[in-house]
Amino acid sequence: IRRSVFSGTLFFEGESLRQNITGVNWDEAAYFQERIILDEGSFDAMENPKGLILSTETAEKLNVEVGDSMLVQLRTVTGQQNVGEFVLVAKSRDPGMFGSISAYANIEHVNRLLNIEEDEYITMGIFLPDLKQMNIAAVRLYRALASEVDMFDRIGKEDDRNFFAAMMDQTKDETWEGTRFRLYTLNDMLTQVEQIVRVLNIAGLVILVVLFVIIMVGITNTFRMIMFERTREIGTMRALGMHGKSVRRLFIMEALLLSLGGVAVGMALTGAAMFILSRIFIGTGSPIYILLKNGRFSFSVQAVQIIGNTVLIAAMTVVAAFFPARKASRMEPADALRFRN
Repeated sequence: IRRSVFSGTLFFEGESLRQNITGVNWDEAAYFQERIILDEGSFDAMENPKGLILSTETAEKLNVEVGDSMLVQLRTVTGQQNVGEFVLVAKSRDPGMFGSISAYANIEHVNRLLNIEEDEYITMGIFLPDLKQMNIAAVRLYRALASEVDMFDRIGKEDDRNFFAAMMDQTKDETWEGTRFRLYTLNDMLTQVEQIVRVLNIAGLVILVVLFVIIMVGITNTFRMIMFERTREIGTMRALGMHGKSVRRLFIMEALLLSLGGVAVGMALTGAAMFILSRIFIGTGSPIYILLKNGRFSFSVQAVQIIGNTVLIAAMTVVAAFFPARKASRMEPADALRFRN
């Protein structure tokens, strides 16, 4: 994805506001159009070369309406002051966080204001098929670029500052001639969020392990009660010639089938719950809007994860049922037949 970005000041009827403006190639911006919800106007109006999409909150601060023209003051890539014009063609729903600091325009017009060629760009975004490869790909790409062009040092996670503050300080503190490039990833931008998520994942894992232990103890006790209630049945099977190993295998298979049945029912109920939740419109004004897709919950179900969880649950059940089943297999047939509940 190729874009051009600048930070400038918008002016309209005595009001002014600092704003980041991103130039987008709208013919290739299908992803953008799926993620940005418009309160007013349409993406088709971006056929206007000077078209601009502002968040509703930013438009209200400027008192600007769809169809109004605004002036923008900015610096070109070579440092000269420049003034241009934009026409508001749509207002977008502000999802919070970074939504209000960005506006979207046509990349050709932004390039003209920046005094660069129409087919040039300021930033390039690379999308990977697997997010887990992000850091590995960034290291490889940085090494390749550093041998060809002048690069900023990457901001490490050990830096205690906010990533954007560290990036601005790095730009102010260092000097260079010509053009210097910067490489950063989504993980770099969300370092602090990533740390919070990591802590939550560790806490969730600890809770999950404790829960698994409790479940295994519960399964073991349940099967002990089952063996106790079916002692005479076990004695009958042994008296008819069934070996102890076969008795043990029988009860383990029963536990395994019960666990798989539970998984099937759980997945069916979960699927129904996800279907219902995905049909509920939470609204674009919700505090959790940034976590939603077009105002609704969306779920990603991965086959590998389902299979892995199923195998884990089945294995836990077999281990929990093994010891009661082994004890049952070692019963003497005569003692089991004489047993009274």
